[in-house]
Amino acid sequence: MDAVLQALLKRADLRAPPRIRPPRIRLDQETCPVWFGAIGGEAKAFSWKRLLDLEQATLIVVRVKHRHADAPWRDEPAISLTSLGEERLREWLGHPFPEPSANRQWRAAVSARAGLTDTLRQALLVRPLLIGRRDPQDILSRLLSAHATFGRAVRRRVVSAKAFWGLSKVLDQRDDLLRALEGQDGEVWPRRTLLMHVRATVPTPDGILFVENLDAFDAACLGEVPLPDTWWILYAAGFKGSSSRLLTKGAVRWFGEVETDHLTSAQLHQGLEQVNQGVCEAAFWGDLDFAGITILRELRRVMPSIQAWKPGYTRLLALLETGQGHEPEESAKAGQLDPERSGCPYSDEVLLPAIRRHRKFVDQEAVCLADDWTHVAPLPQASGHA
Repeated sequence: MDAVLQALLKRADLRAPPRIRPPRIRLDQETCPVWFGAIGGEAKAFSWKRLLDLEQATLIVVRVKHRHADAPWRDEPAISLTSLGEERLREWLGHPFPEPSANRQWRAAVSARAGLTDTLRQALLVRPLLIGRRDPQDILSRLLSAHATFGRAVRRRVVSAKAFWGLSKVLDQRDDLLRALEGQDGEVWPRRTLLMHVRATVPTPDGILFVENLDAFDAACLGEVPLPDTWWILYAAGFKGSSSRLLTKGAVRWFGEVETDHLTSAQLHQGLEQVNQGVCEAAFWGDLDFAGITILRELRRVMPSIQAWKPGYTRLLALLETGQGHEPEESAKAGQLDPERSGCPYSDEVLLPAIRRHRKFVDQEAVCLADDWTHVAPLPQASGHA
């Protein structure tokens, strides 16, 4: 077992924190020859039990295909390291970090920096601002210099790109840090305008469909994905559609095909507001995977009545149930986290259980041809309601 864990830590040695994905290895003859080649079946079963105990302690995550219920290690399972597990396993096995960790270097740089307020110092220590293998002292100096130069007058991605080697997204999701720099609560630095693409053929819609992916949005606009003419179609573009500013006046800039004369930005905004007023229905259609359901969950924070769009998801579910889905590793989706619940009954009681049962996903483009919607039993009601 120690050989397996050492192999995992050696993989972790190849890239110091912070990491986009946790260190991960497959347990096979190449990565763990000792474990697979030198011990018998009973010893393997005992070692497998120890792996599951480590997972229960949240030190590692074990992923297995469940093809051999009596001997799951024969499926070349994968194990990945948690942040807690890395610290504890390195201590237990005497396998130190190959070099001072970026977090420790960052804490040292912050502690040595004079002139920081207590609030700012705390914000910097709680959530380090780390960029690849860049020197933490250089990062901290650039951050403080950028704020002194630009203050709140320039949009954060412009500030970020100018300060951090052309990287425009360093300050995204760092309102905590920006507020500490400003020394006040409330809004910090100008936010980017939300760019929303829409197809609206009526001034007052009966429903609004948020679509996750561009090709599916285009197919819906062209009528290849059938939808009542009285519904608007919005391109949700990942998590953009779930922004808390979606219903804020002036925060959205609209683009797209608006066939009704004099349908202004104000009227488009009013159409969105009607969802929360109970006048207009709303539904979301995206990939049948954990990320898609997570977008639905986040959309429901802005529009609590929005539901998974049954006509689209019914077809994706049919593909999943007939073995046509793909494994997360086949589409760079292995890092997706189960949202557990979205709040939508159809999603929580039907879609998520199916994903967990099959351990596979289906992208929504799989049903974006007109033929996918013909010669089939009548569509479920076009409404998003369960």
